[in-house]
Amino acid sequence: MKKLIFFVMTVALMFAVSVPAFAAPAPVSGDPAWDVKYKKKEGVDQTCKLVSGPLGAIIDGVVLKENPRTDASGDKIPSNAHSADYPGLYFYWDDKQKDDGVLLVKEEVFSLFEDGKFILTAKDSNNYWGYLIAPWTAAKAIDGVFVYYIPKTWQYHDAKGKLQNVSLKNINMVFIDGKYKSAWFEIEKKWFDEDGNPIEGIDADDLNALLTFNNGYKLGENEVKITDYTTAYNGKKITVTEGAIPGYKPRVGSQNITVKITDETRQVVTFNNDKQWAYIKIVKEWDLIPGSEIPATGALFYVYNASGALVNVDEPIPAGTYQVKSGDGPFKVVELAISGFTADKESVEGITVEAGKTATVTFNNVEDR
Repeated sequence: MKKLIFFVMTVALMFAVSVPAFAAPAPVSGDPAWDVKYKKKEGVDQTCKLVSGPLGAIIDGVVLKENPRTDASGDKIPSNAHSADYPGLYFYWDDKQKDDGVLLVKEEVFSLFEDGKFILTAKDSNNYWGYLIAPWTAAKAIDGVFVYYIPKTWQYHDAKGKLQNVSLKNINMVFIDGKYKSAWFEIEKKWFDEDGNPIEGIDADDLNALLTFNNGYKLGENEVKITDYTTAYNGKKITVTEGAIPGYKPRVGSQNITVKITDETRQVVTFNNDKQWAYIKIVKEWDLIPGSEIPATGALFYVYNASGALVNVDEPIPAGTYQVKSGDGPFKVVELAISGFTADKESVEGITVEAGKTATVTFNNVEDR
């Protein structure tokens, strides 16, 4: 039965390092450079050491008293194939799967994981054996590549103290899984009034309290969980969408960004919202004597805000639709008297209108009989 090798990830690196977009070298059997660069050199111990802690206790480097694991899972990387999908990593069979396995790791890869290390788990029959993969457990090859040799054969003492031989035959793939660092980004919000001036202070705070975003995102810093190697290395594409706020129009309602674990500076997504104008629509109706015509001057009006100031220009305005600032209400519309006509009302007071909406007032004039 085929024996598999698995990766299981653990714990937290202290510093984020920018990860260049290149993969570890892909050596091939017979390539002279492979012998020179990465194969075992006499007197140099580059064999992976079995790890301690929850994965099993170490005795004399590679001798265990207990079975450290029961399973493993994650992203699969076949030997000598498809490694381009996992930049920074390469798994190689030394001498066509007849000798030790070889794992190459670019130095930058360790910055993706919490604690800057992960675990390689080798399967033999129903047993799984853990190997610590960290910068300090391997000899460093040239070009920032760390080399790990997975021993094909080794020995350990079982729980009864009996010496057991392990032969990891036909190891032909690895699996990556575990706890990656999170990526982070920030959301900021800017508000503007009808004239394009910034809305700040308590007014902005009140508006911010109404904000909603997709995926539970919020103003300020946001965490993006990373669950697979390719995303950890290349970054995760996300969409940030703002929920609608009545009376305010977003300049851009949705934005796409790619967040990376290795971002040295957090990306900031900025949403700008402009307060919409409110509108008062003045409608004029006429009750004419048959054969009569609407006066040439028509009907004229003044519109006042809550402080009594004219909203429109000093000249009276005809019936129509006019923009106002919702916060300046309630409003008052006054009609100028027209000779020969009796108005049903001289004015309409207490007009309130929300931003982005329209309030309609109607005046009716009856021609004198």
